[in-house]
Amino acid sequence: MSKPSFAAASQTPLTAPGRQRRCRSALTASVLALVANISHAQTGTLTANGTVVATTCTLTVSSSTVTLPNVSSTSLKAAGDVAGTSFWTVTASGCSGLGTGPVMRTFFEYGPNVSIGGRLANVSGTATNVEVQILAPSGAVVDLTQGAGAQNVNTTSLSSGSASQRFTLRYYATGQAGAGSFSSYFVWTMSYS
Repeated sequence: MSKPSFAAASQTPLTAPGRQRRCRSALTASVLALVANISHAQTGTLTANGTVVATTCTLTVSSSTVTLPNVSSTSLKAAGDVAGTSFWTVTASGCSGLGTGPVMRTFFEYGPNVSIGGRLANVSGTATNVEVQILAPSGAVVDLTQGAGAQNVNTTSLSSGSASQRFTLRYYATGQAGAGSFSSYFVWTMSYS
């Protein structure tokens, strides 16, 4: 039996020897550059300062539920019509340890209850084309889509150790209102310093 014969195939390296050396040289230069950059790293020290104070205020609200009056859908017949007002008040009292020029500010949290127009959406009621608009103590419209300090709610002085902020809530038509119930909610934060 004869042995099979194999023809010797020409084997060409994937890279030519001169090219291998150039690649190794480039790789070595890259690694050395990286090591050189690391060898120039610097460190520093950060000092953190602050003060812990015994600041206290007692917070109260006029109610945890605001009931708006019944209004006729004819009083809310076009977008932008408003009707039926109620009030909600947050009070800070017995404040101590606040320092110079103390102030308070109420902030309303953004959430699924807020419409694209920055008002309270009717999340579980049956009335249509109706939202509730909140007015700041100054009478400015509160935009619930904005962050703290940008909702048109001014600060109120706490220099006497107590203060209140009274907000107005009213129906706001986004079109011809359809009769039904309205139910929404808001989450608030009162900051003082």
